Amino acid sequence: MTIPVEIARELRYELGMVEFTHGQLSEPTRNDDNALCTGMLSALVESFIAHARLMDEFLGGRETVRKDDIVAVRLTEQWERRGFLTTADRERADKQVLHFTTRRRRRERWPIHAIARALAHTYLEFCDLLEPDDQYELEGTAISARAIIERCDSDRMHEINLGLVWEEPEKEQDE
Repeated sequence: MTIPVEIARELRYELGMVEFTHGQLSEPTRNDDNALCTGMLSALVESFIAHARLMDEFLGGRETVRKDDIVAVRLTEQWERRGFLTTADRERADKQVLHFTTRRRRRERWPIHAIARALAHTYLEFCDLLEPDDQYELEGTAISARAIIERCDSDRMHEINLGLVWEEPEKEQDE
C-alpha cells in the first residue's frame, strides 16, 4: 500500500512535535536568567503528552477505531495493534491533559524519557514492516524516532519526571 501524502505529512508533524517537545524538556537545567517559566514548562509537558497519546492511538493503543481514524494497521496489514502507553498513563493523559474533569491530578509527574523511548521503539517497529517506498516516504519520522532514542540513551541516568503544576498567584490581603 502506498501511504497517502496527507497521512505522511500528519505523521511527520506528530513525530516532529514529540521530538521537539522531548528535546526542550531534556535540556540541561537552565540558569536563572534562562529558566523556563512554569507556564512554558506546563505547555511543553502537555504538548508532549498530547502528541504521544495521539501516536499511541495511531499504533493501536485504543480499542475503538472510528472509520476516519488514521491507524497503523490500515497502512500495513502486518502490523499487530499495540500502543506503548500503559493503561494508567493513557487514563492519566485523558484525565490530566485532554479532558476537563474534576479528577485531574496535576502534581503527579510524567516519566518523559520512558514514554518517549517506548514511543520511538514501537514506531520504528512499525516502520520496519512498511514497503520500501513507504519507508522512504516516512524516513523523516524514523529519523525523529532514532533521535529521541539517542537523546534518552545519552541521558540514561536521569529520567525526566515532570508534572503539571500551575501556581495561583497569591491574593493580596486587605489590611
